Amino acid sequence: MPFVMHVERAVGGHGGGRRIGRHVCRVDATGTRRRLQALMATGWAPELLAAELGRRPHSLHRSMTGRSVTARTAHEVASLYERLVDHR
Repeated sequence: MPFVMHVERAVGGHGGGRRIGRHVCRVDATGTRRRLQALMATGWAPELLAAELGRRPHSLHRSMTGRSVTARTAHEVASLYERLVDHR
């Protein structure tokens, strides 16, 4: 289970300028970074990993260099790792 670093309040617009808030849980990026590095070390190109995650390569780079990632990103990368680790 990733260590929860903090919860941020993200505010987004909804209809006629009305604002609703939602909480975004962020976790330590170490496990996410190591899973991505391991996949790359076994031959998976960053562009392919980004595509598998439905993200742009720049977003993947941020996940690998930042101190934290969203809990959603951590979960998606962990699931991708489990799915791909034995395929190369």
